[in-house]
Amino acid sequence: ADAAFYRHFHGFILPLQSGDQLRLAYRAQQILQTAIEAGVKSGALNDSYPSELLSRQVLLAHVETIRLWAHGVISPDVARAQALSSLHICLLAVAEPATRKALLERVTPLSEILAAFTQQH
Repeated sequence: ADAAFYRHFHGFILPLQSGDQLRLAYRAQQILQTAIEAGVKSGALNDSYPSELLSRQVLLAHVETIRLWAHGVISPDVARAQALSSLHICLLAVAEPATRKALLERVTPLSEILAAFTQQH
């Protein structure tokens, strides 16, 4: 993927009028919610927290990450680590034990990338 294109694209999308922004956000949330529900059906996640609310939380974290990246505050590597870390942390709230272990194994290296970035700034 061309980072310059996506930086420009997200820089354009983020300030859109509320109706357009809401439609894009709603569609993104639907995709996340469907993926979370598939995780529940597979037994990797439990349904102790509504998938609609969990998907909204993931989306909010991603929007902030994209905003920071689009404005050049964070690098593509830090943006990727932040997006994945946010997703993993949200999923930990509903993860079954085996899934929880796998998520924790994945989030640890991401946390190290984010900690290094934080120490530099």
